[in-house]
Amino acid sequence: MRRSSRPTRSSSAGQQRAAVRSNRRPPELRERVLAAVGAAVDGFGGTVVLDLRTTLVLARRPA
Repeated sequence: MRRSSRPTRSSSAGQQRAAVRSNRRPPELRERVLAAVGAAVDGFGGTVVLDLRTTLVLARRPA
């Protein structure tokens, strides 16, 4: 897959945190979903393998 080298706009950290908070579900629903996902994983042999890639980007503000 080819990635674009064009910069993208991102929302502020505060906007991102607000979006995460608004998407939270009640604990009872999360427990039910987690139990269902666990049962599905167990039904397929009980193992999930993830191939994850990470990128670390470091930057400094101009003085």
